[in-house]
Amino acid sequence: MEVNPQAAAYLQKRSGTSKSAAQVEADIKAYNRSKPTRNWINFRQPEPYFLQMQTPGYVWQQPPNDMATYQLLGNAAELVQEPGITKGGSYQDPLEACTLKARAAISAPPPPSGFAAPARFRFPTATKPYFTKASRASRNLANASR
Repeated sequence: MEVNPQAAAYLQKRSGTSKSAAQVEADIKAYNRSKPTRNWINFRQPEPYFLQMQTPGYVWQQPPNDMATYQLLGNAAELVQEPGITKGGSYQDPLEACTLKARAAISAPPPPSGFAAPARFRFPTATKPYFTKASRASRNLANASR
């Protein structure tokens, strides 16, 4: 998976780095040349500084999975109907906590949690995700909001 160099200014802001957007862009290109391996699930994993986010990622930041869903695991732990429980793990959790069966007990909603409200809709203006997947050339970035 590669990071889109055109997302340098956005990633500079989201990561909170003091480096210039031009430096972030250069670092993204160097990162892409290294042919990095990155998991699609947004969990606590080793990342370059420009991918270390202070908040959960946007749902559409990555292409959908094969079932056309976005960020089903990781990113934000899901509050469920059962009181005091979250499922699915968050961007702050290790990979083991980001499974369909993973559960966490809570006394109050923690910051990296949320809830899913399934719906069908289209955005009038699509934004490009900052990840691309070379092995799925037919699923280009412009189609990520479908």
